[in-house]
Amino acid sequence: MKAEEVQKFHFIGIGGTGMSGIAQICLENGFTVSGSDLRQSEVTRRLSSRGASISFPHSLNNITAEPVVVISSAIPESNEELLFARQSGLVVKKRAELLGWFMEGRTGIAVAGCHGKTTTTSMLSAVLTEAGLDPTTIVGGEASHMGGNARMGRGEFLIAEADESDGSFILMPATHAIVTNVDNDHLEHYGDLKNLQSAFEGYVLGLEGIPVLCVEDEFLKGLSSKRDSITYGFSPEAQYRAKNISLEGRSSSYDVWHQGRFLIRIRLGVPGEHNILNSLAAFALSHQIGIAPESIAAGLLVFGGVQRRFETVDEKDNILILDDYAHHPAEVLATLKAARALARERGGRLGVIFQPHRFSRLGHLMSEFAVAFGDADFLWLLPVYAAGEKPRAGVSSWELYIRLELERTCVEVLDSVPDIGYFKRNMQPGDVLMTMGAGDVTCLGRAGKEERL
Repeated sequence: MKAEEVQKFHFIGIGGTGMSGIAQICLENGFTVSGSDLRQSEVTRRLSSRGASISFPHSLNNITAEPVVVISSAIPESNEELLFARQSGLVVKKRAELLGWFMEGRTGIAVAGCHGKTTTTSMLSAVLTEAGLDPTTIVGGEASHMGGNARMGRGEFLIAEADESDGSFILMPATHAIVTNVDNDHLEHYGDLKNLQSAFEGYVLGLEGIPVLCVEDEFLKGLSSKRDSITYGFSPEAQYRAKNISLEGRSSSYDVWHQGRFLIRIRLGVPGEHNILNSLAAFALSHQIGIAPESIAAGLLVFGGVQRRFETVDEKDNILILDDYAHHPAEVLATLKAARALARERGGRLGVIFQPHRFSRLGHLMSEFAVAFGDADFLWLLPVYAAGEKPRAGVSSWELYIRLELERTCVEVLDSVPDIGYFKRNMQPGDVLMTMGAGDVTCLGRAGKEERL
């Protein structure tokens, strides 16, 4: 695909977090952009205001003027626009392929891993921006320092997430890469953890540059011995190591040691050990490309978080409402550990409203989910957010309830979604209430705030 041969891109599912970011970059590079989605959102309205032509819902009539059609892993082959594109002989590209195309002529930095990609990518972008390198960034969330999920820079670097969900991350020709972890997710595509690990091994071994790998992940620790690697973590064998950690409610700090030598103390405006690891990954890569520790520390301090990652949504009557995208047991555990510490600091309790995301994920990981909510004082389980999947026998929030290793009196299963007031009636001053999941559970706390405005 040559730039001079492309005039228009059409994005099927343009409102998705990854798709919308690259659609914005296309607009800023002067291409004509059209797209479709199931419904309007703040993201589609923003793209429309910048010149994109967006239609609702999906329809083969939305595709005109022979564009290059862009899809993500969320688009099934049965989608009528995709069927029409293939039958018409149009060029169809996966999101990762288009990202790789934009990386040509730039120094590409990819952030891969099953958890932490969005936050790590955003942290890295904040560091390079603060250092004056003016990177182009495409991220799967709304980053505060960018005012959105994409930013067109004039510097040599392009930073983007490498999405492993459908295996397409191998299509991104990045020079530098971070891999945060490899966990048992997206098994509907890979079948089992072994196949997922094999895909990551092929990705890491095929990288042009030296990868930055987290040695807290046993698989990546083993992989680091198979090729030259830069390692980070809490362990003594990590080349970049976090020590003297302090977790302080909604913030955290730690010392960075490199090859046994103290470099600098880092302060973050986000909580949790998982975010310390995310920032340490960004530190390691930034340091390797020549950014001074003091400049890296300044960039990480500027980082103000990402929407839907431990995001403060509302606070009224001294009840703090947070929202988080966590939808995998490992993410739930890490996020609730940080939320538990914050609730304890406030002298309150922790209530969690969890919406399972996809029947396939809940079915594959039911046992892991059953032990992931130990830090919650109260837990409400909402119906599964299907994300286009069909229900599966024996997979439901009720089945999760049966298997939960949590006091049953603290748990309630709901067959529909009430307003936020239903949950707040159980809360008292000092408590923390968290909405959690990758679906529309995020609307709960926001709706309560909007009603008062």
